[in-house]
Amino acid sequence: MFNEIEKRASELKNKILLSSDNLKIKGKVYYVSDGGNDESDGLTPETAWKTLGKVSSANLSAGDGVLFRRGDIFRGTVNTQAGVTYGAFGEGDKPKLYGWDYDLASKDLWAKVSDSPAIYKMTKKILDVGTLVFNEGEKHSIKLIPSYIRGKFVCRNDESKEFDMRKEMVRNLDIYWHFDEI
Repeated sequence: MFNEIEKRASELKNKILLSSDNLKIKGKVYYVSDGGNDESDGLTPETAWKTLGKVSSANLSAGDGVLFRRGDIFRGTVNTQAGVTYGAFGEGDKPKLYGWDYDLASKDLWAKVSDSPAIYKMTKKILDVGTLVFNEGEKHSIKLIPSYIRGKFVCRNDESKEFDMRKEMVRNLDIYWHFDEI
C-alpha cells in the first residue's frame, strides 16, 4: 500500500514539475536563460537576458511577461513588478531560482574551524544565511543568531548566558551567523 502511495506521489510531483505554462501574456514577452546576455533585448529565446539583476532593473509594464528557461538555475534576487507575469519556457524541469549568488555547496566557500565537532566557516561575507535546505527538503538547518547586548554576544533565548558557538551548535546543519561590523 505504501509503495503505491509513494509511486502516485512521485507521479504527481513529476506532473507538476514538468507541467507546461499556458500563460496568456498581453504585452511584451521577455526571455531569460543561463546562456543569455544582459546586453541583449530579451525579446526572443535567442536574445534572452542572463541574470535576475537584469530582470529586476528592466522597465516592464503591466501585461508584460518574463519567462525563465526550463532546466536553468538562476542565482540572486529578483524584484517582481505588479501586473507582470512570470513563468517558464522550453522543455524539461522548471527553472530554479536561488536567492544567493554562489553555489553554497562549493568547497571553495568553506574553511574548517574545528574537527570535533565539525564546524565550518563561510569564506565570503553575506548579510544573512537564511535557511539552507538539502536533499529536496530531507534536511534543513537551524539558524543561531546571538544578540549583541552590553558589549557581548549572548544567547537569544537566555540573555544572561554568553553565546559560545561550540556549546550552542549541537545539531547537524546548525548555522551560526552574526554581523561583525557593528
